[in-house]
Amino acid sequence: MGSSSSLYGVPMRGERKKEKKLLKSGINHQQKLPETEESNFLAMTSLCFLTFNAVFTSVRAHAHHDISTMFFIFFLYFGFLSLLLCFKAIERFPPHEESPKKEVLKFAIWVLSTSLNVGLALKFAPLIHPIGGVFLCVLATVTSGISFYFCFIYRPDPSGHCCRKKQFLVSSPFLKVDQKDTKPFEPISPSENV
Repeated sequence: MGSSSSLYGVPMRGERKKEKKLLKSGINHQQKLPETEESNFLAMTSLCFLTFNAVFTSVRAHAHHDISTMFFIFFLYFGFLSLLLCFKAIERFPPHEESPKKEVLKFAIWVLSTSLNVGLALKFAPLIHPIGGVFLCVLATVTSGISFYFCFIYRPDPSGHCCRKKQFLVSSPFLKVDQKDTKPFEPISPSENV
């Protein structure tokens, strides 16, 4: 998923500038083109496969008068499409840029992935042994918690050291939340304490 890939053949933001720089520097544009076409081919193939399976399964569910399965299939299909679009949109931002739009996209990704995981766990938990069903639901909950940590709390340090955690402090009586980045933990030797 490089930043030079495009969605459905439409160039992403900044891709045209990169192409102009490549042309000015003498690098042939045709050398880069097959990689983009290949990634578009794989994305379109997987999207067609997902669409075919969703339509085929919903037609079978309709033939058996299983309305709940039809709605579940549409929920999964549009959830996966929305998740794909959110990932493509967040890919356009620079990695270390903090912006409200990026935070909204991260929240949308977390909500979509959590709802898909929980939905699949609840749909398939009754089909297996009760202990396996409980394990499946616990696994969906743990996955949601881990993705929340990596989306909203964990911040990689650009210097390559340990990580920074985002601390949330209450700064006013109206419960407005401020963010304060902390420094990575540095161990202190006993001789430095003296």
